[in-house]
Amino acid sequence: MLFHTESLPVELTRADAALDRIVTSSATIERLGRGFIFTEGPIWRPRENDLIFSDIPANSAFRWRPVSANGSKTGDIELFRKPLDRSRRHL
Repeated sequence: MLFHTESLPVELTRADAALDRIVTSSATIERLGRGFIFTEGPIWRPRENDLIFSDIPANSAFRWRPVSANGSKTGDIELFRKPLDRSRRHL
Protein backbone atom coordinates (compact mmCIF):
# COMPACT_ATOMS: atom_id res chain seq x y z
CA MET A 1 0.00 0.00 0.00
CA LEU A 2 1.15 3.49 -0.74
CA PHE A 3 0.40 6.02 1.95
CA HIS A 4 0.93 9.48 0.66
CA THR A 5 -1.24 12.39 -0.30
CA GLU A 6 -1.50 13.48 -3.89
CA SER A 7 -3.74 16.08 -5.49
CA LEU A 8 -6.00 14.85 -8.25
CA PRO A 9 -7.17 16.95 -11.19
CA VAL A 10 -10.93 16.95 -10.83
CA GLU A 11 -13.65 19.17 -12.19
CA LEU A 12 -16.54 19.46 -9.77
CA THR A 13 -20.00 20.26 -11.13
CA ARG A 14 -22.10 22.06 -8.55
CA ALA A 15 -25.70 20.97 -9.07
CA ASP A 16 -26.85 22.91 -6.00
CA ALA A 17 -25.51 26.25 -4.76
CA ALA A 18 -25.90 24.97 -1.17
CA LEU A 19 -22.68 23.01 -1.72
CA ASP A 20 -20.79 26.32 -1.63
CA ARG A 21 -21.64 26.67 2.06
CA ILE A 22 -19.51 23.63 2.94
CA VAL A 23 -17.04 23.28 0.04
CA THR A 24 -15.11 26.30 -1.22
CA SER A 25 -14.59 26.78 -4.94
CA SER A 26 -10.83 26.43 -4.40
CA ALA A 27 -11.13 23.04 -2.61
CA THR A 28 -9.14 20.16 -4.05
CA ILE A 29 -9.62 16.42 -3.90
CA GLU A 30 -6.68 14.47 -2.53
CA ARG A 31 -5.91 10.77 -2.69
CA LEU A 32 -4.63 9.67 0.69
CA GLY A 33 -3.28 6.29 -0.34
CA ARG A 34 -3.47 3.36 -2.74
CA GLY A 35 -3.54 -0.40 -2.48
CA PHE A 36 -6.67 -0.78 -0.40
CA ILE A 37 -9.16 -3.43 -1.47
CA PHE A 38 -12.53 -1.80 -0.69
CA THR A 39 -12.73 1.24 1.55
CA GLU A 40 -15.80 2.71 3.15
CA GLY A 41 -17.13 4.77 5.99
CA PRO A 42 -14.78 7.70 6.26
CA ILE A 43 -15.59 9.50 9.48
CA TRP A 44 -13.95 12.74 10.54
CA ARG A 45 -13.33 12.99 14.29
CA PRO A 46 -12.79 16.69 15.05
CA ARG A 47 -11.59 16.22 18.64
CA GLU A 48 -8.92 13.76 17.53
CA ASN A 49 -8.25 15.68 14.29
CA ASP A 50 -8.24 12.48 12.26
CA LEU A 51 -10.14 10.55 9.60
CA ILE A 52 -10.96 6.88 10.17
CA PHE A 53 -11.89 4.53 7.33
CA SER A 54 -12.21 0.78 6.85
CA ASP A 55 -10.88 -1.69 4.36
CA ILE A 56 -13.46 -4.39 5.03
CA PRO A 57 -11.87 -7.25 3.01
CA ALA A 58 -8.56 -6.55 4.78
CA ASN A 59 -10.43 -6.58 8.10
CA SER A 60 -8.66 -3.34 9.06
CA ALA A 61 -9.38 0.28 9.93
CA PHE A 62 -6.90 3.05 9.17
CA ARG A 63 -6.33 6.53 10.53
CA TRP A 64 -5.21 9.59 8.56
CA ARG A 65 -4.07 12.76 10.30
CA PRO A 66 -3.39 16.00 8.43
CA VAL A 67 -0.95 17.05 11.16
CA SER A 68 0.95 15.16 13.81
CA ALA A 69 0.59 15.67 17.56
CA ASN A 70 3.47 18.18 17.53
CA GLY A 71 1.82 20.23 14.77
CA SER A 72 3.97 19.19 11.83
CA LYS A 73 2.17 18.28 8.63
CA THR A 74 2.35 14.55 8.01
CA GLY A 75 -0.53 13.19 5.97
CA ASP A 76 0.52 9.72 7.13
CA ILE A 77 -1.89 6.80 7.25
CA GLU A 78 -1.50 4.26 10.02
CA LEU A 79 -3.24 1.06 11.01
CA PHE A 80 -5.91 2.01 13.54
CA ARG A 81 -7.53 -1.32 14.36
CA LYS A 82 -7.17 -4.93 13.26
CA PRO A 83 -9.10 -7.13 13.29
CA LEU A 84 -12.45 -5.45 12.81
CA ASP A 85 -14.24 -8.77 13.08
CA ARG A 86 -15.88 -7.83 9.79
CA SER A 87 -17.76 -5.00 11.46
CA ARG A 88 -17.82 -1.32 10.62
CA ARG A 89 -17.46 -0.18 14.22
CA HIS A 90 -14.39 2.04 14.19
CA LEU A 91 -14.69 3.89 17.45
